[in-house]
Formats: sequence, C-alpha cells, structure tokens
Amino acid sequence: MLPTTRSNRLCSRFNATLTARFWQHFFDPASLTVKLKHAGELRVEVCQQGVCLADRTMLEPLSLRKQHYLWRRQVLLSVDNSVWIEAQTLLPLLSLSPTARRLLLLNDRPLGEWLFRDPNLRRSDFSRQWQHANPVRQSRFDYYHSPLYLQEIFHPPAVAYFSRG
Repeated sequence: MLPTTRSNRLCSRFNATLTARFWQHFFDPASLTVKLKHAGELRVEVCQQGVCLADRTMLEPLSLRKQHYLWRRQVLLSVDNSVWIEAQTLLPLLSLSPTARRLLLLNDRPLGEWLFRDPNLRRSDFSRQWQHANPVRQSRFDYYHSPLYLQEIFHPPAVAYFSRG
C-alpha cells in the first residue's frame, strides 16, 4: 500500500468522483480517436517524435530485457483547442515489420486512425495509473508481430466529457 501523502489523497478523492460512465469510456477497447472526433474538432500536436535509446522504464511495458532503440512519439490531442489527452507511443525499431514501419510516418495524424482500421491489431487489457490526479491508461498492442506501447493521460476536459451521463 502506498504511504498516505497529499498526492495520494488527491488521487483517491478524484477517483471517487469519477462516474461509472467515465470508466466505461476509459476501459473501452475501441478507438479513442473516433470518440474524440465525435466530441469536436480533433487536432494532433506532435511534441516529440523520433528514435531514442530506451531506458528501464520504457523496456518494461514492451517486455524487453535488454537495451533497444525505440521510436517514441509524444503528442497532445486537443478537441476544440483544449488539450484532452497527452499520449506517448513506443515501438522497438528492431522488431518493426514492414507494415508497422508505416506508423513512423504518422506525423500529425492520430495513431488510432491507422491502428483501428487493421483487423490484425491485438490489444492487451488496460492498466490504470494516476499522474498528478489525472487518470492514465496504458496498453500494449501486437501489430504485425511488433509490440507497441501506448500511454494516454486524460486531462480534465476529457474526464468531464466522458463522465457525462
């Protein structure tokens, strides 16, 4: 159990106020991109994209045991000019199939537009964490035998929208 700290108390209080409707959206394996587009005008801002040497925290979600070069993409997903989701995608470069390599060319297009069109996509169950009282969902995909890790931080506008009944 985590020690009681101000941050943990805030997360517990915030967790208690989230609606069942929010958690339905949070754990829904369907494309978040489609839901965000339904909410308003979706814009993808690429904060960082490129090759990096994985650190220990990046290796674990991809079930990698040794150092790898990864393609890392960090984006902000905004709806009607307000940041709703902060996302990070990690892909090991050595294991990329030719089809999965196309993901490196997304630029300012949403990841979900590409992934969820393909019937070969397999997604793990979600894990849930908290970052500064924001719910964080993490999942791993198998995309043409290439592991892909996705972390999505839900900011207050997304939480409010998905909590509506």
